[in-house]
Amino acid sequence: MIKIKNEKVLRSFLEVKTHEKLVDILAWLDKHHPDCVVITCGHRAGDTGVHGTTPCRGADIRSWTFKVPGPRAVCKQINALWSYNYKNPNKRCAIYHKVAHGAYHIHLQVHPNTTRR
Repeated sequence: MIKIKNEKVLRSFLEVKTHEKLVDILAWLDKHHPDCVVITCGHRAGDTGVHGTTPCRGADIRSWTFKVPGPRAVCKQINALWSYNYKNPNKRCAIYHKVAHGAYHIHLQVHPNTTRR
């Protein structure tokens, strides 16, 4: 089951449409890593990146819940299954990185050209 960090994050998912390809990745995560998916960020009004688009094309996922195989391996799995944008092959759908306040998370992002491999 996919979990949502808090009411603010839930509202961010309910207030704007979420891109269907992002939903596909989240559904795949839930199927292959049940009880690990905790969404910590969805749509952010005023954000100039994928979190600010409509439909929303970005989501952040708590990383420490993926103990086995670990968050880096989960990102590799996602990136092996989805191509972000054939016109920009260096971008990925899943990125494991540190945020400003020091915590790591998995950042998910999709593009209108995102395809399942």
